Amino acid sequence: MSHNTFENFHRWGGWFALALFWVELLLFAHAQNPSSLGHTLLKFPAFWFQLISTIHAILPWFRLHKLRVIPEKHSNHAIRLHFKENISLFVGLRISHSPLREWHSFACIPVREGTGGSLLISNAGDWTRDTIDNPRPYYWIKGIPVTGVLPMARLFKKVIVVTTGSGIGPCLGVIQDVPLMGTKIRVIWSTPSPLETYGWDICQAVRNVDSRAVIIDTRQMKKDGRGRPDLTRIAWELYKSEEAEAVFVISNPKVTRKVVYGLESRGVPAFGPIWDS
Repeated sequence: MSHNTFENFHRWGGWFALALFWVELLLFAHAQNPSSLGHTLLKFPAFWFQLISTIHAILPWFRLHKLRVIPEKHSNHAIRLHFKENISLFVGLRISHSPLREWHSFACIPVREGTGGSLLISNAGDWTRDTIDNPRPYYWIKGIPVTGVLPMARLFKKVIVVTTGSGIGPCLGVIQDVPLMGTKIRVIWSTPSPLETYGWDICQAVRNVDSRAVIIDTRQMKKDGRGRPDLTRIAWELYKSEEAEAVFVISNPKVTRKVVYGLESRGVPAFGPIWDS
């Protein structure tokens, strides 16, 4: 709810501010020279800054279109949305079923043969829960596809990728193709009941990237009374044994910051996404 409130306030407030500044700019130009409004506006630096800001606000909406999907429900916690639209490697899409209200970003997992890809969505709030329970036949997408931090792995010869839960989705969107470019990948994936939650295809895709992937079933660990895994220690030990060059962490903000800090404290080049909202 708080996220939705923030996003709506940010979007509608931004549009209102742009409209308000246009009104103020026009009134100011009219007060300066009522007989030649257009000529006066062209002389104002504020006019050009305002025009650029407006173009940037409008431009993503020119790419607004429907993305038809075929839902594949893996469990009550996760769903995979397959689509046929051609996409580039290492990109993410912002999707919505109500374009004027809220948008949600997900990394694309390209198909291995042909065109298209999929989005892996797990339960992380009201929107994702509704998507899992009541998937639509299509969603809206807009803007230019973006990339995250993980494509930086191509700069190294061998890296460790640490992820939790549905973070495997954005990871698979990259790590399936990075090895083809000369980078060796080792994977650490910590999640509750990986096979039951995400299905055989996702688990096998991870094994295809790293046949010795460290897949940790946190639900089973809890049943055995072993508590939560120490991902910092596990990543550190694998980093040393593999003589890797860097570690990438794709998880929620708390885990990402903890693992990245723990590894950097040991002198390991560690990278993770940042959150600005």
